[in-house]
Amino acid sequence: GGLRGAAPARNQLHLRDLERRQRKLRRDTESLYSKASLLYLPTGELDEAVLLMQKAEKQARAGDYAGFAETQRRIVHALKNTKRLIQGQGAVQMDPRLKLPRELKEEMFDPREQPIPPEFETLVAEYYKAIAAGAIK
Repeated sequence: GGLRGAAPARNQLHLRDLERRQRKLRRDTESLYSKASLLYLPTGELDEAVLLMQKAEKQARAGDYAGFAETQRRIVHALKNTKRLIQGQGAVQMDPRLKLPRELKEEMFDPREQPIPPEFETLVAEYYKAIAAGAIK
């Protein structure tokens, strides 16, 4: 005995579960946003959270773990700001760099992988010498 046939990989099952739970959370958030809007209550950043939740669903479907985790952090930030607003506290601004796409962040913050064009080698060398000498802070 036993079962026969091809079963999906465990990580696929996990991603499906993540997507399903994210979809349910998004629907609940959309419902809450609609009710609050109809009652003219403050909605804070719920609209942004809903859009981010849609993005997270797509990332889970595509198997993009890193993007999914980053989007989840942004969702939590939006929801916490909404809670602060409702409680009468000020919202906390998110670092604008965190809103950049992951590929652009990697390109901006990890330039070591890219070679320096020959016409800029002397300028870059002088810049690093000036930093080492303490001329640039």
